[in-house]
Amino acid sequence: MPDADRQTVAFYNLENFFDTVDDPVKNDDDFLPGSYKDWSEQRYLEKLENITSSISSIDQNRVPAIIGVAEIENKTVLTDLIYTTRNILYVKGAFDRDDIVHFFVNHWPSRREGTRKSMPKRIAAAQSLSNKTRNILQAGPGAKIVIMGDFNDLPVSKSISRYLKDEFYN
Repeated sequence: MPDADRQTVAFYNLENFFDTVDDPVKNDDDFLPGSYKDWSEQRYLEKLENITSSISSIDQNRVPAIIGVAEIENKTVLTDLIYTTRNILYVKGAFDRDDIVHFFVNHWPSRREGTRKSMPKRIAAAQSLSNKTRNILQAGPGAKIVIMGDFNDLPVSKSISRYLKDEFYN
């Protein structure tokens, strides 16, 4: 079982993690759309997703308490990486005194800022939910789990099809 008092501290070199917006006071020309590095919004979002997956794999039970980073362009990129999202309500209850059921009530981040730009936030919520359900299932493989709420995604969206479906069907 994980030690509740233990905290994880990590460092991650993000290897020139730049956004796609031209900053006239920074030498970011290589990381603009149309540059020789062929940097694009799609590549930025893929790198963002890969980094968040790597960070979430450091400790399966929780996000590290402190993460030092290097080679990050600006506060905007850091904010995209942090993925502030809504909490997931977890309630464990007994039915008929013997039947334990685990409930997760979700309200994942909206698509208001654009589906692709907001996708990493919903993926972060899915990873968090996946980690919590995995711990419950490891403790009791026959555990009853109910997941409900507003996911702001479709069943075929990566947040659900990759991060949740695989948890329950593999």
